[in-house]
Amino acid sequence: MIIVPYTIDLADITENDRELVGGKAYNLAKLIHLGINVPEGFTVTTEAYEDMVGQNPAIHDNIDKLRSDRYTLRSLVDFSENLYDQFQQADMPSGVSDAITTAYEKLGGKVAVRSSGSAEDLDKFAFAGALLHNLDVCPLSLPHHY
Repeated sequence: MIIVPYTIDLADITENDRELVGGKAYNLAKLIHLGINVPEGFTVTTEAYEDMVGQNPAIHDNIDKLRSDRYTLRSLVDFSENLYDQFQQADMPSGVSDAITTAYEKLGGKVAVRSSGSAEDLDKFAFAGALLHNLDVCPLSLPHHY
């Protein structure tokens, strides 16, 4: 049985991890492996996301609904805001929260937290900056910001 981590240090990401960590983290790791100076950091994996959604059935059901239903622009905005609120109020699995806290403690001090999608940086498209960013995040509020 292969155990998939909830977080991975950027420097530890390999060629085989792109789907697990997403395009942004994968490309940052490539820069690190080329010897380019990149600030230390870590990524929360898609496995953590899957476990978060799996522990919260209402979120899972709404994501399935999003894939199958048709929306007007207004109804999609409303639906997205509702789903965002569900994520903000959902319980994060303790293993995910613990992994984030442990990875953070390796860095120390305040950090920047950047929300991202696993397909944010593709070969022909990039959506950098389209999601949330939080600066000067301290350890006590770290899981909340992610």
